[in-house]
Amino acid sequence: MKIKFVKYTWIVIGLIFFVIGTMGAFLPILPSFPFYMITLYCFARSSKRLHDWFVGTKLYKNNIEKIANRKGLLLKQKLKIIFFLP
Repeated sequence: MKIKFVKYTWIVIGLIFFVIGTMGAFLPILPSFPFYMITLYCFARSSKRLHDWFVGTKLYKNNIEKIANRKGLLLKQKLKIIFFLP
C-alpha cells in the first residue's frame, strides 16, 4: 500500500513538472529544460514504462536528449536560445 502511494506521488509530481515544462516551451520567460529534467527523474522513480514513454517523446528528443547523453548543444541551438531569451 505504501509503495503504491509513493509511486503515484512520483507520477503526480512528474506530471506537474511536465505541464510546467511544456508551458515553458511556449513562454519565453519560463525555461523548459530544468522542468523536463525533474520530470525525467520523477518518472524514472515511479515506473520504467512511464520513463520509457517520456524518453521516447519528441519533447525529450528535441530538448534534453543530447544534454542527458553529454553530447551538448549544437551551435544553432545555442544561438536560438541566446536570441530568444533576452
